[in-house]
Amino acid sequence: AQYYASLRYLSGNDIPADTIKAFEWMQKSALQGCVEGELGLGVMYSYGLGTTEDLEQAYKFIKLASDKNNAEAHWYLAMFYYNGLYVEKNFDKYRELIEFSARGGFVDGQTELALNLLEEGNPDLAIEWLDKAFEQAPNTEHISAAGFMLINMGGDVNIEQGYRYLQYAAEQGDEEAIDALKRYPTIDSLKKRH
Repeated sequence: AQYYASLRYLSGNDIPADTIKAFEWMQKSALQGCVEGELGLGVMYSYGLGTTEDLEQAYKFIKLASDKNNAEAHWYLAMFYYNGLYVEKNFDKYRELIEFSARGGFVDGQTELALNLLEEGNPDLAIEWLDKAFEQAPNTEHISAAGFMLINMGGDVNIEQGYRYLQYAAEQGDEEAIDALKRYPTIDSLKKRH
């Protein structure tokens, strides 16, 4: 109940928005061990919502949720390691947490893992993860980035899949994808570029 009270104050849908009250309710929820409350409190600390920004407290509460195998918390914790926030940068720990997040079904974890796999030259596995993410909640920025990466890798299959991703991103209003499709209106025109 305390977690949901916090969300009501954050959203301001049925009561006036109040980040300070949202923080107070989220803190009560987290201190009772609610995993969503722990994650929410960590996020509030990391952005300074209803409180002063405090990366130590943010890390502490996000890690508590991550330790309870919360897929979204794994993603947030991974960002600490990737960016060197409160902890030293550690790509191996980042990658491990991104994989946990993806396997746990968190869309941002799935797309992040897919982009990593594309950078590593593993498009087949990347496409599997992107497809899982897109089934849940397409993120046009990630779709567009994946499309460009696949196209740049070359090969008919990569170019065709990349082109489909760009088409989807363009339909959702992604400006970079729209511009690319203006330059290359067909898959064949794109293949000729390679």
